[in-house]
Amino acid sequence: MKRKILAFDDEDGTGGVVANIFSESDIFEVVLPESHYKGVSLLKTSLFSVIVTDFEMPVMKGSEFLKEVRDESCPNREVPVLFVTKEMSEAKKLSETFQKVYFADKPIIISELMMVLKKVTGEGF
Repeated sequence: MKRKILAFDDEDGTGGVVANIFSESDIFEVVLPESHYKGVSLLKTSLFSVIVTDFEMPVMKGSEFLKEVRDESCPNREVPVLFVTKEMSEAKKLSETFQKVYFADKPIIISELMMVLKKVTGEGF
């Protein structure tokens, strides 16, 4: 059974890049919701191995999103979250408050993103 990655897409195409990286993977299946709202809904009904999202989504900022994910009622509250961001210093403040929060720089460099995902999931590709 493949491990699921929930990848949110934004205007920069973060989710699409993640989906392309793992399109041939035997280990991971990427779930790319149609909208941010649909993705947040999926967090409450499905289990994932890792969540990948932009820190600055149009609908919800990273800190608000992380509060949703880490809410006691969320079945994915223990799942690692990888933020892809240009706002690294602001985003890294979250790692002082929340556990299992990781970061990758924008623009996305595929080899760096894969290295961070390997660290987060403990899986090779």
